[in-house]
Amino acid sequence: MKNLAFRCLALALMALPLAAQAQSYPNKPIRMLVPFPAGGTVDFFCTCCGAQAE
Repeated sequence: MKNLAFRCLALALMALPLAAQAQSYPNKPIRMLVPFPAGGTVDFFCTCCGAQAE
């Protein structure tokens, strides 16, 4: 009987993550501020990272 109760509890705990829904965060675009001039290495790196974040 304990084995059956343990299996039922384990099954219920495994099904819990299925009920979780993904959040729609962020709801608006993320603004990335780069304190270096355009056209530099840091600007290029941040542009690539921003494209990957989308």
